[in-house]
Amino acid sequence: MMNFEQRKLEDFSKMKSKQTISLELIESKSQKRMFNLILDEKHYLGHSNRAKKLRYFITDDKELVAIMEWAYPLIYIYRRFPMLKPQMIAENTRFLILRQKRNIGSQILSQIEPFLKKDWYQLSKSPLKLLITYVDPHRGYDGAVYKSGNWEFDGFSKGKRWNNPYEQKPLRCFENTNKKMRFIRWVVPNHIRKRLRSEKEQIRIPSHGGWQKTESHLSEIR
Repeated sequence: MMNFEQRKLEDFSKMKSKQTISLELIESKSQKRMFNLILDEKHYLGHSNRAKKLRYFITDDKELVAIMEWAYPLIYIYRRFPMLKPQMIAENTRFLILRQKRNIGSQILSQIEPFLKKDWYQLSKSPLKLLITYVDPHRGYDGAVYKSGNWEFDGFSKGKRWNNPYEQKPLRCFENTNKKMRFIRWVVPNHIRKRLRSEKEQIRIPSHGGWQKTESHLSEIR
C-alpha cells in the first residue's frame, strides 16, 4: 500500500456523501517509477523528459484518481511572455484522470494552486506568476476542465515540434504535429495581472528564428 501524505484540498461537491481529495508531492524513486509507468500505459504522450518538474499523486478516499505534472516551460513557450522570467511560468505537461468522478478535474485544478505555489518556489526559488497548458482537439479534447477552472484560451500552437528547445539559440522545425489549444491562468493579484496583460499586448511576440530579448520595466513583478 502506498503511504500518502495527506494534504487535504477543499471538496466543494454538492453530493451528499462528502469526499476527501488529497494531494501528495512525489519525491521517492519508487513513486517516480510508478508515476512514469502509469503515464506510459495510459497517457498518449507517455512520461515526459523535463528536468525540472513537480509530480503529484491525487487521491479520493485513499483511491488514486489522478496524477499531475508541472514543469519548466520550453524556450518557445516562455518566449511568448518575455515580461516574465522562465522560472515564473509552470506548464501543466501531464494531467491524467484515472477515475471519472463528478467534477474531479475542475476540483483539482481549482484547489491545487496554493500548494503548487509553495512547491514551485521550493523548486525554482522564484514566485509563480503564470500557469500554461496545451490541449489537443484532434484527440477529442476541448479543454473543458481548464475552462471550468477559469483558465483563459490563448490561441493555438503553431503545430510544429522544434529541436534544441532548452537552448538560447534559433530553433528549427523538424516535425509537423497537430495544432493545440493553449490555455493560461495568471496566479497573481488583479492589478499585477492587468499590468502583465498590458505589457504582453505591447510586446511583439518574437519569431522562433530570430528572437531578441525585450526589457521589462516591471521590476516589482520580477
